[in-house]
Amino acid sequence: MTVNHTHPLFESGVYYAARPRPTQGDLTVDLSHFTKMDSLLGRLGKALHFPEWYGENLDALYDCLSMPEWPENPSPTTIHITGLTHFSRQHALEFQALIDVLTAAMAARQAENAAPIQLLLDVKHADLPPWPHK
Repeated sequence: MTVNHTHPLFESGVYYAARPRPTQGDLTVDLSHFTKMDSLLGRLGKALHFPEWYGENLDALYDCLSMPEWPENPSPTTIHITGLTHFSRQHALEFQALIDVLTAAMAARQAENAAPIQLLLDVKHADLPPWPHK
């Protein structure tokens, strides 16, 4: 199968998807039990199999997500990040910083023509376009 990196279904990006239906090969990370940014980032790093040097902070998150070598599987990847509603309401500034880092990392992946990754968040936010999947 040839992947068209310019097709919106295969572009790296961060999207809002209220109730996406994971398909085979998708990864779902539930962050509903986390109330502190460092523990939330730690869980995300473990779930995404980041390298040992991952430091559970926003800079390290950006570095790992934007690495063209990550993930090891070069096919398009869809990651469903769920359970962020409470965190987004209780920690609005930190949540905005998380959105900014996720968005910047996906833009860097596109600029490097790295394997596409779509991050689907179940939280509506002004900076998140709706997932283009039909």
